[in-house]
Amino acid sequence: METVSDKRVIKTKKIIKNAVLKLAEDKEIEKISVTDIANEALIQRNTFYCYYSGVHDVISDIANDICATAAENLKTRNALSLKDTVHCFFDEIYLQLAGLGENYKSILFCENNLTEMMHMQNWLAEAIKEKNEEYAFFPVNELTSHGIYVLSAATIQSFSEWFKNGSSISFAEYIKFLEGLVINFSGYLKTLG
Repeated sequence: METVSDKRVIKTKKIIKNAVLKLAEDKEIEKISVTDIANEALIQRNTFYCYYSGVHDVISDIANDICATAAENLKTRNALSLKDTVHCFFDEIYLQLAGLGENYKSILFCENNLTEMMHMQNWLAEAIKEKNEEYAFFPVNELTSHGIYVLSAATIQSFSEWFKNGSSISFAEYIKFLEGLVINFSGYLKTLG
């Protein structure tokens, strides 16, 4: 059961995250200060520090929200293969990012933002592992476990480059490309059993 305090925490964090997104429309993330965020959110700096240690902590929380929502939505989608799992994951991530608008590209995929990339890689790896437990795409062993992380890192890095650079390649074309990589990679993982 949520208490009044829990609801206040959720509400205040949401206000702070929205302030960061709003500020990112006009400023580079590295130039946004805690004072800027506090002013935009209409809170005190001390209130900010009750919830976050700094600007990048807020960004990490936003990225975590996006990945958590995408991973949760993925559970309800009918992904019957590794290719489908990756397709659905990126479809969900793309929908989440598109809902935030252009300003989010600069936040999630900025050059110094490796933490958020790692969050996304871990979420994808966990989604693949969960679906593999359900459908047994390939045998589970130490090598395939490492392989899942390699696949996750490569696809997230590739996706971030495609997303942040505003490629002329459509999302549908890009996903087909990723699916091809995944099919080849999953074929290799099956040989490791």
